[in-house]
Amino acid sequence: MFNRTFWDRFAGKYDAFMKYFSPEYPELIQRISRNVEGAQRILEVGTGTGLIALALDGAGQKIDALDISPVMITRAREKGCALGLDSIRFVIGSAYRLPWPDESYDVVVCANTLHVLEEPGRVVSEMRRVLKCGGELIVPTYCHGEGQRARMASRFLQLFGFKVYTPFTATELQALLEGYGFSMVTAENTGGVIPLYYVVALRV
Repeated sequence: MFNRTFWDRFAGKYDAFMKYFSPEYPELIQRISRNVEGAQRILEVGTGTGLIALALDGAGQKIDALDISPVMITRAREKGCALGLDSIRFVIGSAYRLPWPDESYDVVVCANTLHVLEEPGRVVSEMRRVLKCGGELIVPTYCHGEGQRARMASRFLQLFGFKVYTPFTATELQALLEGYGFSMVTAENTGGVIPLYYVVALRV
C-alpha cells in the first residue's frame, strides 16, 4: 500500500526535487503556518524530510510528524537537530494506522500525500479520528487528474518511479473529504501544471 522502497531511495533527492518541480512550496508553507497559528497540538501526516513540520515550529506548539520511510524521518531529524528544534517529534509509522488516541490534535496537515496512496479514504478516516471535534484538516493536494495537461505531466513523473495511485480531480478530492465527515472551508486552485488545490476542512 506504500512504495516504501522508492521513498527511502528518494529521500536524499527529495528537497532538491521539491525546490525544482514545486516552486510554489515556500508560499504554501507560509500559508499553512498562518492556518495553524494558535493551535496547540499539530500532526503532519506524510512529512517526508520535514519541510513543512520544521517551518511550523512555534512557541508553545507541540508537533508530531509521521512518515512511512525511515530514511526520510532520519533526514528530518537531522535537519531538526541542526536547527536546534526540540518541539517536533518525528515518528516512523503508517498513515493507515496512526499511533495516537482519538481526538488528540487541533490541526492535522497532510500535504502532497493523498494522491500517492492506494487507499486515501482509510487515511482520511484515520486523520478524522485523531482530530478534535471542530479541528482543521489541511490537505494541499496535487490533482493529477484535473485536465489533460495535468494527466500528461503525471505520466511523465511516473517514468521516474513517482507512482500516483489516485489521480484526483478537484471534485473527487472534495467528495472524498465530505464522504468521511468533513465540512469544506477552502478549496482553492493555487496553480501549476499539475494543479495544487489548497484544501481546508473541518471535522464535524
